Amino acid sequence: PQRDGELVPHLIQQGLPAKDAFRVVFERDIAALRDCDALVINLDGRVVDQGPAFELGFAHGLAKQCVGYRTDVRVLLPWGQNPMITAPLADVFCCVEGLEAWARELSLEKRQTRPRLVK
Repeated sequence: PQRDGELVPHLIQQGLPAKDAFRVVFERDIAALRDCDALVINLDGRVVDQGPAFELGFAHGLAKQCVGYRTDVRVLLPWGQNPMITAPLADVFCCVEGLEAWARELSLEKRQTRPRLVK
């Protein structure tokens, strides 16, 4: 959606009403969430952005594996993030190396569980 959000002004310039341009971005985002194997949410900042918060809830509802990435120690609540953000997360990574290792492991698991074609 970050990338597709740049599409909105272009679609509006092409004559598409803003409401329809927003719908295009929304539908692309939903399709990507349905197609993905997992979701990584950026938890940096005092509060999580509303778009990723929605995506996390939607992905969790689709039973996708969800993890967080946080390099920022600031949080709004003294005990951490909102439980609606932290509860769906299988893990939270604070360095890119840990996140990359998790992604490699997930990719390996997916390759091992894919059905093989038998000739």
